[in-house]
Amino acid sequence: EDPYVQSVMLAAEHDNLLVELQLIKQVLEATQWSLYDMLESERMVVTRLCLLTDMALFRVLTHPSIHVVMPQLCMAFQHVAKLLLWPTEKHGQSARSFMMSGLMADDGYLLYLNKPLLLQGTPTTWLPRIAEAISAELRVGVVNAIEHSERE
Repeated sequence: EDPYVQSVMLAAEHDNLLVELQLIKQVLEATQWSLYDMLESERMVVTRLCLLTDMALFRVLTHPSIHVVMPQLCMAFQHVAKLLLWPTEKHGQSARSFMMSGLMADDGYLLYLNKPLLLQGTPTTWLPRIAEAISAELRVGVVNAIEHSERE
């Protein structure tokens, strides 16, 4: 074995330090598995979250500012560069909810929602609503394109 590891092990044996370190390791492993289970349960609720790494998902779920987590949120939707948002609070208060008017695709295409969408609460509450709103707008666009092509 590595002499450095041996010297650390010998030093740790004094005053039951090794036993305490092993207990701490067990607590850290249990915490890690609990966090992993929590992230997986969030992914089960909102399937789009499967596209995010554990660290990105943790940041989305725990950070109070939607603007800080915007890159991670855009990763949850393919080819989305930016969500078009504005805060609902006024007079310098910290924004806890936002209105979404549309999104910008990574190729510059802008998709505006017929009706702005209120994003309030946790991402697991409003991410599915964003996905539904985008799908609804795309369906309307496809139907309009088909009707327009049939008239010509």
